[in-house]
This record gives sequence, C-alpha cells and structure tokens, in this order.
Amino acid sequence: MRKNGYEYALVEPPMSEESALRAAKKFAKISEVKRAVSRHYALPPGALEATSRQREWAHPRQIAIYLCRVHTEASYPMIGMYFGSRHHTTAMFAYRKVASFVQRDEIWASEMKTIATKIAQEIDARPPIPRWSASPEPLDEDMVVAN
Repeated sequence: MRKNGYEYALVEPPMSEESALRAAKKFAKISEVKRAVSRHYALPPGALEATSRQREWAHPRQIAIYLCRVHTEASYPMIGMYFGSRHHTTAMFAYRKVASFVQRDEIWASEMKTIATKIAQEIDARPPIPRWSASPEPLDEDMVVAN
C-alpha cells in the first residue's frame, strides 16, 4: 500500500501459541455440558437448574458449573444464568471448590476426565454445519439444453 510517497506492507501480527490453540479448540455449549453431567449422575431434566440444596443435586450442579467454565467460553454471570438464575459469585464459588478438589484428589480428577469425554462425545454428535460455496453446483448432463 502506498501513502504519502512511502510503501507500507500490511503484516498480520504473529499469533501466539496460546491463541492458536484456543482458535483450534472446539468449545462446548453450556447445554452440552449440562446434558453430559445429567447423564453421568442420572439426574432428571431440569435438576441442575433447581433451587434444591440437597447434596445429590448441588454436587453435580457444582461440577457442571466447573466444567462449563473449563470447556466453554461462558462468563460466570452467563453460567449462573443458565443454572437457575444464580448469582455469578455462586458460579465462582462452585468453580473454585471443585477446582481445589480436582487438584488434591485423584478420584475427582479421574471423574472430571470421564465427564469431559462425555462432553467431547456431545460435541462430536453435533450435526455438521452446512458449508455454502460461492460457485453454483454443477448441472446434471440431462438438464443441459443444447443450442
């Protein structure tokens, strides 16, 4: 590009390794994480959004919030909204609590890996995104009219 008598080259800044990995990574949807956690713990639909504080429902909810933070790009307020309109600090507490258990306990870490594989299966089960091309599809030979 030329401007004021000088030649300028348009150069993209190099992509860092972290941003390259982030761009290549497939992120899960919150609904996929919730579905995987609900299936893993055999919970009925809507159990993760319930207001119940019973351990059999609160424990999987906290795990789902942790996995949402790890496997999605969702913020704490968005995650809280998807889990029964909870405050973002509730989501932060759940993430920190489960993260500390995962760091200290091998059983928790292996359980998170098991659920993460189920999330990966949910991602792989997505229907393919239709790809639109700029060029029209080729015509069948029978449809071509001779001049």
